[in-house]
Amino acid sequence: MKPFTIEDANRLPWSNELLDYVMAIRLLLGTYERRPEASCFWAKKHKLESEYLAASVDITKWTSRLRSAFDIREFGASREATNKVLSNFQMMLIVPGSIAAGIWMIKGLNTILFNARDTFMQQSIRSRSEFIRYYRNKYLRDSLGGAWKPRFGWHLFSPKLVAKAFVATKTLISYPVVPLLNYQRELTKLCFTSGLKCWWAPEFLLANDRARLLEPIPKEELAEPTPDGLLGTMFPRTIQDILIPSEGGVLSDRTLNEWSLIAMTGKETTRDLGPNHSRTVNEQKKKWGYRPNRTWRQRDFDMLFDRLYLKLSVEDISTRYGVRKQSECDPATVKRSTEYLGKLLGLKLPRAPYKKHQSH
Repeated sequence: MKPFTIEDANRLPWSNELLDYVMAIRLLLGTYERRPEASCFWAKKHKLESEYLAASVDITKWTSRLRSAFDIREFGASREATNKVLSNFQMMLIVPGSIAAGIWMIKGLNTILFNARDTFMQQSIRSRSEFIRYYRNKYLRDSLGGAWKPRFGWHLFSPKLVAKAFVATKTLISYPVVPLLNYQRELTKLCFTSGLKCWWAPEFLLANDRARLLEPIPKEELAEPTPDGLLGTMFPRTIQDILIPSEGGVLSDRTLNEWSLIAMTGKETTRDLGPNHSRTVNEQKKKWGYRPNRTWRQRDFDMLFDRLYLKLSVEDISTRYGVRKQSECDPATVKRSTEYLGKLLGLKLPRAPYKKHQSH
């Protein structure tokens, strides 16, 4: 996983609930990576990798064959190229994914049935279903945070694309599914028993394993990415017909892209749009579901780690960090900060966070 810091999160001028969710996932996992107390967690994970992944198949060679079926070299070159790559990728998954899923069901039926009865897998599936329902109602219906819409249609298939789809199908079917299913089950158990009681932690780590084991694409084969090529596809909305004062004092029409508006700092908004029109842009951002980015603190994620992994009470955490500035880390602050992040990430925090007071 690429490093992502509190400073990176705080550089974004505007955010929304979905972007907060993605950033918080990375920041919490980064806290698990950084804290020495979690070394046992990572040691157990690496042991599972050796037992179920590395020892089961030459995964690097397998994933390399799979990746060769999907041409992603033009990804990021332009909005049109990125949309084509993403759409073709999803369209191709219809054929290989459905066929491979049927074969996998047969090959790994006993393991699938066993996993379905596993308590931690059940909890993971349930939390994933809850998020999907929330995502559909909150994000897709309201189009919060951009709204990339893949252009489905069988007309997108070319003979070359069909051939690649069958190559991908053959590769997917050839993979020994049982070790992968076992690894997912054990990884889910490890996450849940380590405080990460959610669907995204094991799936994020599993996806990272796959990406890490892929052979890198030669740099010379990749298209030069552009901001519009990468972000313009995911944040396609625009503001039109806003009057912008030019240097000569003449008003001119201009079309503004959503992705650039999100990333603009206050100075850039004033410089590029003019102080008289920044309010208009800000109101438009709020209509889209954005708001000024919140202030992220590493201390909040450390306190959440203390509750989840170390299972400390809020009073113990408050004492651990000390009252530095007028109850900055008092129990109420610890409880409020950790519960906010817990709710954002869909994490179930330990019960009875306060210590029982003893009468003297």
